[in-house]
Amino acid sequence: MFGSLRRFASLWQESGQSSRLQGVARRHAQSSLPDTDACAALAAEIADIPRDALTSEITQWWPRGEYLSDRAFRLLVGVRDGGEVPPIEPATRDQFARDEEFGRIPLPEAFRRLAASDPALERLEQLARTAHKLPKDMLQDLRPILQSTKDAHGDIAARVILRYLRDCAQGNDDPTPLFHRLDGSGRHGTIGLGRTG
Repeated sequence: MFGSLRRFASLWQESGQSSRLQGVARRHAQSSLPDTDACAALAAEIADIPRDALTSEITQWWPRGEYLSDRAFRLLVGVRDGGEVPPIEPATRDQFARDEEFGRIPLPEAFRRLAASDPALERLEQLARTAHKLPKDMLQDLRPILQSTKDAHGDIAARVILRYLRDCAQGNDDPTPLFHRLDGSGRHGTIGLGRTG
């Protein structure tokens, strides 16, 4: 019985350490520092984490299908390997370059670029601005747009749309780029869809 309790306590501690590593790595992935500088900053912050724990985290890494997850993974590999950050895989280089651009330019500009290829976004923007909330019927229109945006431009672009429309509904014209608005997990923290009516 005590052996299984010790194993449970060990797993619980490892899980907490894994969450911490992922959050810290994602926060550094959001930075605009070059990979080598972001890796050095991450290494300084997680200096207390043993190399075998880093290796374990890297081998159990979550999906790397979008820029932030991939960069966080590559930064951790760089920390483990002494500062040598591996490059983005050639198969995802173009998509991740677009993800990074959408995440680093001012949010309204990122939204405008997406709206140029989907005029329905402009209609949804006006609806959000005039309703001062995201109405339920708007959410029905938004779901297929988000899916097609995600399919065409990636997850980061879909996040840009959600965040920008929420800002519009709240009367907020903040130009802060998406990556500067995310919490340490690479998510929006309180993004949600705002109030619905």
